[in-house]
Amino acid sequence: MVCLILMISHTAMFNHMCFAGYRRTEFKELTAHFQFGPDYPASPLIIELKSKPLDFKLLQGLEKVCTEEAQKYLNKQQVG
Repeated sequence: MVCLILMISHTAMFNHMCFAGYRRTEFKELTAHFQFGPDYPASPLIIELKSKPLDFKLLQGLEKVCTEEAQKYLNKQQVG
């Protein structure tokens, strides 16, 4: 999957949402939010990326790539 986060520093899961954070330096920091719809896995994940040091347009582009990749796994396990 394109959206692979190699070193997760923290994770949490609440009901239908999962958070994963990655921090390598203060300039390389990212939090990913994955929200599961009520009909998961028939609907794609809602993916939101957040980062203070990274540009908003870069994050939007990465979200788009991740969402397109998740579309390929409809009706299959999208998170492993």
